[in-house]
Amino acid sequence: MIIFRVVVLVLLLLGFFCFGAPLQFVARRSGWRLARVVPVFFSRCLCRALRVQVRSRGAGPAQSPRLIVANHVSWTDILVLGTIEPLCFLAKSEVSGWPLFGTLARLQNTVFVDRLRIRAIPAVNAEIALRLHAGEPVVLFAEATTSDGTRVKRFHSSHFAAARDLMRKRRTCDRVLIQPVALAYVRRNGLPLGRAGRAALAWYGDMTLLPHLWTLLRGGPIDCEIIFAAPLIYERGANRKHVARLAELAVRQANAAAIGATAPSGIDHELSSSRRVSILLDAKTA
Repeated sequence: MIIFRVVVLVLLLLGFFCFGAPLQFVARRSGWRLARVVPVFFSRCLCRALRVQVRSRGAGPAQSPRLIVANHVSWTDILVLGTIEPLCFLAKSEVSGWPLFGTLARLQNTVFVDRLRIRAIPAVNAEIALRLHAGEPVVLFAEATTSDGTRVKRFHSSHFAAARDLMRKRRTCDRVLIQPVALAYVRRNGLPLGRAGRAALAWYGDMTLLPHLWTLLRGGPIDCEIIFAAPLIYERGANRKHVARLAELAVRQANAAAIGATAPSGIDHELSSSRRVSILLDAKTA
């Protein structure tokens, strides 16, 4: 059966390169509505080939501008989120050179960032602001790396500043929706995954793409849940670090509930208390 799955995956990738990629390129250049359909269709086909079954809980408001902030477990997160709606991603610059996924990322109007060049952050945020202004939902993996699938790492706030930059440049825009999303790989072969099982599916550390892909193809079907937490509003003058902290807490809570873990002590109190107070104004150094 694994040979059959490999053949299906290869044929799917060849079909994308021969037909899907050129069609998406023309559709984007021509402004066709089809450009919103192709990435979603391809993501769904790839998830089906990899036997990743996606289920979403809740739904984020379909308003714009919208910055989607999620935890990051594996390269498959992009495909999983891509099954829901057309999205633009922020990805590390190395992704642009990956076979297939680099091409797919470029066709999705992905913003690439060199994480080693701190001085490049303002320019990257300006690009994100342009995507948001155009009505494209942008996905930010705020941990800036992948995890083991169980714990959610600290959220970095640098790229939350894109919301602030958008409002500074577009005076008619006075708020940006921040949508916290938790991605949880919860079952394999219909059985709940424990910490070791989630780590086996995660792509982190010094893992390389092809061996990890082979591991996915050899194993059984995977159930992945997308949990939409309550959205946050980033208003003019909001403190991006505070907004990032709220988003992190919301994702931690949703992820813990999805995998059957206990949320970190005090998270409920901190979330409820933070939502009651006004968000502090951004300092020039924030």
